[in-house]
Amino acid sequence: MKNKSLSALITFLRILGIINSISLAAYILLTSYLISPFKADIIKQAYVGTATLAASSMILIINIFAGSRIYPKKAWIADIFAAVLILAVLIYFSFIVQPEVLKWFMPLGLLLPIPVLLSAAFDFIRKTCS
Repeated sequence: MKNKSLSALITFLRILGIINSISLAAYILLTSYLISPFKADIIKQAYVGTATLAASSMILIINIFAGSRIYPKKAWIADIFAAVLILAVLIYFSFIVQPEVLKWFMPLGLLLPIPVLLSAAFDFIRKTCS
């Protein structure tokens, strides 16, 4: 029973990470479309950022459905990679891109990859203890 509840928690945290990633991608893309008449280069950067966040979401979706079959003991590594992708896009659009699209969101923006990192930690604990 304990293992099933931990699996449900890990799945819930991954779904929360997918929602965070998709909502961040939508915000970046829509904000870039609004800014694009003033700065044409930002739309290309928004496409790259959206593609990176879509890759992060796809990693998490594959990890939910097939992670235990593809790589049974190493599914937590994919979660960490997805969290690093989310964090890289956050930092890039907060500090590097001009105008800073996510500058206002940055102190709390660092909390977005937390559910994915927690799912990685819980998955690592589950795999090593079993």
